[in-house]
Amino acid sequence: MKSLKFLHNFYKVNKNSYIFTSRYSASNGIVPQIDNNQPFNQQHEQKQEKQGQQEQHNKKSDRKYWSNIIGIIGLSGILFISSLGYSSYLEHNRKEKVFHAFKYGRIAPNLDISHFVKRPDINKQLNYILTPEANSKSYHLIVGENGTGKTTALIQACNEVNGAVGGIVYVSVPETVDEFGKLLGDSFNFDFNEDATPKGYVNRFFVPSPPRSYSSHGCFRRVKPFIEEAATRYKQQYNRPPVLVIDNINWLALKDSEMLEVLQDFAKNHADKSDLTVVFVSSDGNGPRYLRDRSSFSRCEKPIMEIGDISENDAIAFLTDDGVDPDIASIIVKEITGGRFQLLNEAKKNLKKVYHHLKLKKVI
Repeated sequence: MKSLKFLHNFYKVNKNSYIFTSRYSASNGIVPQIDNNQPFNQQHEQKQEKQGQQEQHNKKSDRKYWSNIIGIIGLSGILFISSLGYSSYLEHNRKEKVFHAFKYGRIAPNLDISHFVKRPDINKQLNYILTPEANSKSYHLIVGENGTGKTTALIQACNEVNGAVGGIVYVSVPETVDEFGKLLGDSFNFDFNEDATPKGYVNRFFVPSPPRSYSSHGCFRRVKPFIEEAATRYKQQYNRPPVLVIDNINWLALKDSEMLEVLQDFAKNHADKSDLTVVFVSSDGNGPRYLRDRSSFSRCEKPIMEIGDISENDAIAFLTDDGVDPDIASIIVKEITGGRFQLLNEAKKNLKKVYHHLKLKKVI
């Protein structure tokens, strides 16, 4: 039987016409064979080599990518920790400034008390109030009309005590009472930049910063914990409570009674703990009347200290200390100033006008 030869179809493997040829011989039973040509083998090897190079390149790129990511994270961590450390340093400074205000004493704003009348009895009472004992459990109220010299006498006494032992911070309520809270913070050298604190710094990344309030109530809430911490520390270190003097509370009684209530409760709470003594000063009866009507008045020292006009002899001595003739000084006090400190100061500053006035009245 003749050998049957079947030529199988050619199969195209790819677009480059690599052909596999199959043969079958019935006579010798040869199995069909795949004839791989040489060009295919070379390209296949090149392709594998390129794939290997690409894989190596991808691995290098991945390593570089993750290396950069780790570097960025590490640098960010270092910067974050450094910033947090710096914020902690700033926070420590804020606390130290408030404590130092108590430690060395501070009067803000600085007032001119160059014209000072020596009033031994008043000065003795003020020194008693401004140097409380370790177990003192009261706050104080001082009252005096405008022009009686109470602020001058008070600041002079504060300066004397601060010069000796420190421990007193003085602040005066301005007529624009909404500025009081900021002024209170300034009297303690307090920095209102909470974003500089560790908590504020962290919150900036997660919580939007709320608008900062500079009202009296807002500022007081922000500075209050620092005052309390400094007062506790001062009491522990010196075994006596520091003193916070708040002058002209009559403006709060007239324009912001809610703030005055907050301050009175604050004074009462710390009187209970004996770690801070608050001294309220009022120029008229509005402040005392408002304070008396509240339960927190129970911790106010009784009787209330009142500062009135200067005695006639003290008034004459005040003028003669500046070279005014004693007889003329006596006439000035009797005819013009009386014991009102404000009028005495004006008379001392304008002696020529005073002389002229007395001559017109034919007193001298």
